Amino acid sequence: MLVAEKPGATLKLNFEGTAVGIWVTAGPDAGVVEYRIDGSKWKSQDLFTRWSKSLHIPWAYIFDANLTNKPHELTLRISQSKNAQSKGHAVRIVHFLVN
Repeated sequence: MLVAEKPGATLKLNFEGTAVGIWVTAGPDAGVVEYRIDGSKWKSQDLFTRWSKSLHIPWAYIFDANLTNKPHELTLRISQSKNAQSKGHAVRIVHFLVN
């Protein structure tokens, strides 16, 4: 599992395909991940679910499923903001999803 808990932490993933996302474990300290593909405008995804308060739940997020089938670069960054119910900024990636 790839784990980061500090806002501002970043990673880049080079991939080839038409879709990309992440499979995470979202618990009581789940954060918000910011992402962009091929240098596009930053978007964000809150990883905290309605079940996150009581357990670490597996969850999949698809960032884009309409990409041209060619090489791409995904950039992820842990946001400074977080869900009001979350106890932290954790991002726990179990798998990257690529089609």
